Amino acid sequence: WYKKAAEQGLAEAQYCLAVCYDTGKGTTKNAEEAFGWYKKAAEQGLAEAQYCLAVCYDTGKGVTKNAAEAFGWYKKAAEQGQPEAQLNLAICYDRGEGTAKNATEAVRWYKKAAEQGQADAQLSLAVCYDTGKGVTKNAAEAIGWYKKAAEQGLPEAQFNLAICYDRGEGTAKNATEAVGWYKKAAEQGLPEAQFNLAICYDTGKGITKNAAEAVRWYKKAAEQGNVSAQFNLAICYVTGNGITKSATEAFRWYKKAAEQGMPEAQYSVAAYYGNGEAVAKNDAEAFGWLKKAADQGLPEAQYSVAVLYEAGIGTPKNAAEAFKWYKKAAEQGNAAAQLKTGGYYGKGVGVAKDEAAAHRWFLKAAEQGNVAAQMNAGIDFARGTGTKKNIPEAIKWYKRAAENGNAEAEYLLAVIYMSGDGIAPDYPEAVRRFKNALRSEDKEIKKSAKEALSLLAKEGFR
Repeated sequence: WYKKAAEQGLAEAQYCLAVCYDTGKGTTKNAEEAFGWYKKAAEQGLAEAQYCLAVCYDTGKGVTKNAAEAFGWYKKAAEQGQPEAQLNLAICYDRGEGTAKNATEAVRWYKKAAEQGQADAQLSLAVCYDTGKGVTKNAAEAIGWYKKAAEQGLPEAQFNLAICYDRGEGTAKNATEAVGWYKKAAEQGLPEAQFNLAICYDTGKGITKNAAEAVRWYKKAAEQGNVSAQFNLAICYVTGNGITKSATEAFRWYKKAAEQGMPEAQYSVAAYYGNGEAVAKNDAEAFGWLKKAADQGLPEAQYSVAVLYEAGIGTPKNAAEAFKWYKKAAEQGNAAAQLKTGGYYGKGVGVAKDEAAAHRWFLKAAEQGNVAAQMNAGIDFARGTGTKKNIPEAIKWYKRAAENGNAEAEYLLAVIYMSGDGIAPDYPEAVRRFKNALRSEDKEIKKSAKEALSLLAKEGFR
């Protein structure tokens, strides 16, 4: 009957017949036939048919893909108030598909569809207000539209609404509300929401702390490939937080995250291979994973890569490469790497000798509290190596090292106070410092300190 009416030119019948061919309802599925009848109904001005015809052109269903044709038919249907067509027309403007990109037009059509209750359009309109794309940024408007879409059950909107409550964007901060919306989205399987819900359970933010629940949600997100959840789940297996400790499971989840390119996970995987924990020891594998993390700029990994090049573990020894990676880590503020970089410059290993550069790197590490660097900075100032001789500065850095328990620094301070090199002699202070130096494990320092104390005692300074 649809066919008879359709052949007589009845637009509604043509549309219904197209749907039958499209879905296989009452007849064999036939995309080309569906397209043909959608077109006939669309040409008669039926909005639903115009929308479906546009989808055919958009997806290449029953006809060759044609973005411009799709755009044209979306527009005809949208102008008649068809909400899905308005949404898709907005997407065309947003992405520049079948027409020039136009963010303002995209917002206009998102809004028309959103006002008709189209949930995806409400979400997209909210994102526009959130980011200021095609419209003036407005956090309050954004949260309003997120809420409308969220209340219709759209998980992405529920997640974004939760973030607004979590951060206090467009509304007062409300951790409890955030958890509620994270949970709704998480229960619909959205991995980002599952991860954030796990964090809430893990930290007790907006809900009672529950390590087992945190693990449960980390696992759900991790199984969907959420890299942060995989990493955090691995940590739970390491620490036994909310689950029984398991090095094997920890390694498995670190590796999944590492394979997705997460540098912190790659660094952890390297440690497992390097230590032979939960997996056979393999220095070459350890080096390979460290290199991946180092190439992404992780300073700890860059430092470790340098150590392996220096020692020839998992890779051939290479001083130039070791220096290169120490320097990369040093430039990111890694104090141990700064100390090493200074050492390479000072000795001319893997790089041309440059005492001034060595001194600069020692100072950077020293300022971060690295005791060995504080010692080196003091020695440089005392001897005038890589910088002008400056005894007060030498004393300053020796004192800092001594405060951190370095007995050699105590000895060098005592020598300055006893000899009066660049300052007035201070024998009582020299005695105090030599006594502190006796804690040293270095036999030569202990021996020299004892001899100096004996000489000072003869002069009446005990």
